[in-house]
Amino acid sequence: MLKVNSISFVLLCVLSLIAIGFADRPQVEVNLANTILRSAASIQNDPVKSAQCFSVYLPKLNELSTVYEDQYQACLKLSEDSKKEIRKDVEPAAVSVNNTREEMCGSFSACDFDTDPYGFFECTNDVAGKAISKAYSIQELSQDRMLYIKFKYELIQYDQNTCTTKASGTYVRDSANVHAELQNCLAGKLPEESSTSTTTTSTTTESTSSPIELDTAPSIAEPDV
Repeated sequence: MLKVNSISFVLLCVLSLIAIGFADRPQVEVNLANTILRSAASIQNDPVKSAQCFSVYLPKLNELSTVYEDQYQACLKLSEDSKKEIRKDVEPAAVSVNNTREEMCGSFSACDFDTDPYGFFECTNDVAGKAISKAYSIQELSQDRMLYIKFKYELIQYDQNTCTTKASGTYVRDSANVHAELQNCLAGKLPEESSTSTTTTSTTTESTSSPIELDTAPSIAEPDV
């Protein structure tokens, strides 16, 4: 009966971490599964003691997961906010393009074929000639803003990758430490009270510190706004 209960408890322990999200979840789940497999004999021999170990260390893993998810989402939000700022930067150029386009279309609409066929073609010929310079102006402005947006988006992606990599690295490292402590607990190697408190404090401080800051990207000549 104890063996069945211990196996069920192990399954519950694994399922309790299924909620861990994002790219590093598979690795953390594998680490936990390996810890349980290495400690299978201890779990079956002393399921009560094992339950106590899991009750202490699973909340720590869940806390690390929560902190990681918050940091990961903060990285994504920072990227979205940066893109919104770029949209504001290029909006005046978009307004200028639309105004010029509407002006060109309005000029062609003034040409009337019904009242004067010759005058119509004379009008459209004249408008088309004047529209060439305006079309080039739109093209030049559009190409400039395209380069600007591409440049800025690449910087945002660079910063986002750096930010999420830092968050992932901290999460995987801290989770590995807790897995090691859990395995020691299951093996009966309980740390001293002072050592346990120190480890817990260190893990919490490192994982719940201020949000990860983005690195400054390499200096690149930026297009004029």
